[in-house]
Amino acid sequence: MKMDNLNLVVVAKQDVGRDVLRDILRRCGIRSIQMYSSTSELLVAVKTQAKKWNIIIVDSGQPDALEVVSKVREAGGASLKILIIFSGPTKEEVMQAIQAGVNDFLTMPFSQATVEEKLNKLMGVEKKGFATPPSIFQRKL
Repeated sequence: MKMDNLNLVVVAKQDVGRDVLRDILRRCGIRSIQMYSSTSELLVAVKTQAKKWNIIIVDSGQPDALEVVSKVREAGGASLKILIIFSGPTKEEVMQAIQAGVNDFLTMPFSQATVEEKLNKLMGVEKKGFATPPSIFQRKL
């Protein structure tokens, strides 16, 4: 699936964080981005719109972020990919997020390349790179 075909949802409390993330996602080529400032808004929308979404990005700074991830999963969002954003997570926090139903996580600060890599991984798209040619010392002369 191409990035421009993704329907992505972001739940982030801080306006600045939402705006920065939205800009990064747009530069990745994503056109359909829904932004929510609270998890309660997301839970209302999940009931009617979750089938249209591919990926939800949740800011772990939301007080009930992991509870919401669990509720999204319970509401039939088993096929949705969920990415959580942390700022310096502990191993316990990462494990709790995975147990709640998160597919992957980003740690702040992050770059556009990192966001693209995570989104491609979630959607099962492997980035094709160039084969590294052998160095002159490895070649048979």
